[in-house]
Amino acid sequence: MSADHVNHESSAAPVPAVSSASAFASGRRRAIHAIVAIAVALLALSLFAEAGLRFNRMRARQQTAQLTIPDPCKSLIFLTMGDSMTWGLGADHATQSYPARFPEHFEEHYRLLDAKTVNLGVPGTNTSEGINMLRAFLDVHPDPGIDYALIMYGVNNRWNLHEATFWEWDERARDANYGEYLNSKLQLDKVFKIAAQNRSEAVREVTRTQGGAFRRALDEHGWDMFFNSFEDELLSRWIERDLGTLIEILKGIGAQPILLTYHFDRFGHLNDIIRRAADAASVPIVDVEQPMTYYAERRFFDKDFFHLNQDGYDELAARVADGLGTDEWRDAFWERWKTKSEKCQASK
Repeated sequence: MSADHVNHESSAAPVPAVSSASAFASGRRRAIHAIVAIAVALLALSLFAEAGLRFNRMRARQQTAQLTIPDPCKSLIFLTMGDSMTWGLGADHATQSYPARFPEHFEEHYRLLDAKTVNLGVPGTNTSEGINMLRAFLDVHPDPGIDYALIMYGVNNRWNLHEATFWEWDERARDANYGEYLNSKLQLDKVFKIAAQNRSEAVREVTRTQGGAFRRALDEHGWDMFFNSFEDELLSRWIERDLGTLIEILKGIGAQPILLTYHFDRFGHLNDIIRRAADAASVPIVDVEQPMTYYAERRFFDKDFFHLNQDGYDELAARVADGLGTDEWRDAFWERWKTKSEKCQASK
């Protein structure tokens, strides 16, 4: 080996070794950057999803508000308001919901009267959302010619706090549950709660094996309930006050509000709230409550043993019509029709 070669090798700069501390710091920075990037992506995705849900809610509310109103000079118009029970969840088609089936049963009692329904039922809604839905409807139809309103609300108030009016008039509840109050402003919160309900293994197992115990399992395992039961004082006041607000709005447009109880006795305490609201506002109520076995034995339930199937909704419509088939109601309907006919004739 030549001297020049030896000198060249000996004069080469040494390669610095990377310390374990600097490698750890570099890895930590990369991990932090990755976590931040993931967090930003999740936040952006959540904001996008929330915006989409709000847009869909606004669009659905506008579509519902823009429902076609039948000619009030040709029929008695019934506005039906409520949640999935009114919408008809469990039936195969919208024409099998209780509002769609009601006119036929009504006309069995009043063959010379024609009845039409306008269905404002939306699954999952609480009473406060129902108020806003009605106001949106009246913004589009300020003089809709509604004669009667059938109202069945309250079952979703236990878990759905969106647009809840009690946040406004009960500061203690809001301050004590401020996190839930903030969550109630997000549509994603409702989606996550519904997803959590459907994810429960206990609920799915009971659904498969003991359909009659489905609601009990939801209460104990599946539902993310804010209120423990319908006996909760705040929940009772919330439902009663909102029903009172709906009644006032409807009376303001010349409609006669009629409260409906829910169809089976698993909602006994809720139905008691509805009865108290009817008494407080001095409005009529049609009580359709039956033992759960009444619907189960006749196979009127959908597979969740909560919503009805098409036969069950037909039965519900018949029971509502029967409740309105008394002599007292007969006089009221004919008087209403006479007044309407005179008004329509005068306006021609």
